[in-house]
Amino acid sequence: MTASDKRFVVANAGIYGYTSFQGVRRFRSALPLHPDMALISFGGNDPHPVICSDSEYSNKALRKCHLERTLIQWRTGQLLIALMDRLSSSEEGPLRPRVSAQEYRNNLDEMIRIAKERDIPIILLTRPYLGESVNTMWWKTYAPAYRDATIDIAKERGVPLIDLYSIFKSREDCFNDEAHFNEKGHREAARIIYERILPLLPVKSS
Repeated sequence: MTASDKRFVVANAGIYGYTSFQGVRRFRSALPLHPDMALISFGGNDPHPVICSDSEYSNKALRKCHLERTLIQWRTGQLLIALMDRLSSSEEGPLRPRVSAQEYRNNLDEMIRIAKERDIPIILLTRPYLGESVNTMWWKTYAPAYRDATIDIAKERGVPLIDLYSIFKSREDCFNDEAHFNEKGHREAARIIYERILPLLPVKSS
């Protein structure tokens, strides 16, 4: 958007640290906003190697019985949740991504399905970051599979794609670190996204 363009309202419904696993649930919870378009970008947190994946963590007994929703309202309840998680979690075992590449594809598919049911245009964005990695403990080693999955899903489902990774992969001047934009990066990405989606946005007459 530009400072002088008053035709549109942007609702930032993203939450720091979310993977596409939480993204599906977050998208559903944001539907009461009745968006005319939704921009979806994951693939950075999903490949992080962990001992307990997001789906496994969500299926723990404490969460399946919904007791956590009550306990989390109080500090003592939060401490109890942390203790129970520690007692029920092993600190050993094979590492796996927070969300597997196949689960990631399924999650994107589900968000697209939900959007199409409600006639909400979807735009997929790849996750921008710098450099490469071969460290098996580092998310960036596995990130290309998620970027490729995003591109494939966009093609398969006929959904517009903005490949921010390819645009910014050599733009060190736009990053604070290997994966987070500085002010220049945010402004440049906003300009690019705005220009790409403007022809697709429905403009309502006042």
